[in-house]
Amino acid sequence: NYITTVVTRYAGVVRSWDVVNEAIEDGSNQLRNNVFRQRMGDDYIKKCYQWARNADPNALLFYNDYNLTFDAGKQAAMFAIVDDLLVDNLIDGVGAQMHIDIFFPSLAQIQSVVDGTVSRGLKMHFAELDVRVNPNNDLTALTMQREIAQQDRVREIVELYDAIPAANKFAITIWGMRDNETWLIDFWGQPDWPLLYDSSFQRKKAYTGFLEALD
Repeated sequence: NYITTVVTRYAGVVRSWDVVNEAIEDGSNQLRNNVFRQRMGDDYIKKCYQWARNADPNALLFYNDYNLTFDAGKQAAMFAIVDDLLVDNLIDGVGAQMHIDIFFPSLAQIQSVVDGTVSRGLKMHFAELDVRVNPNNDLTALTMQREIAQQDRVREIVELYDAIPAANKFAITIWGMRDNETWLIDFWGQPDWPLLYDSSFQRKKAYTGFLEALD
């Protein structure tokens, strides 16, 4: 009822849905034993996508998860879910959460999830992009050196996305606006400046790096 009601209500208004999000358990790479699986069975994912497809056949349906770039086991588990959905044409794209830092993961690791998505004829969403500059907690204030490193990192991520075939591009979503509002500070318990604007809403070098990649 929930999926049918919501997707029907916004049919023709909402372009896409992350129908299922973060369904894979870290470590085991098995399905999380969440309430949906407990109440609906091991095939709950396919059921949800079928209901969404029925409610709005024109909406793009995505699966979204984190650590897909560098965790090969999780990436394989994700593509197994995707392949099962593809059999019945129930999915249109993959959202790879881009909670990264200036050092990690490598471009080759990010490219791996892009290649797997494109080879399946699906759209690629770089979801939840933020770029930590203080992953080792060695800063108390943002330095010019780290800000330039962030600019370079954002530029290369956007360049990688821009090289995706046009038919397979969906979007890049930045996960927040101002540095002081990022979820990462509370999550890691340390300072960081991962976004395109500072706390005063001034454009950072990362903002310039994003634009440079689009030239």
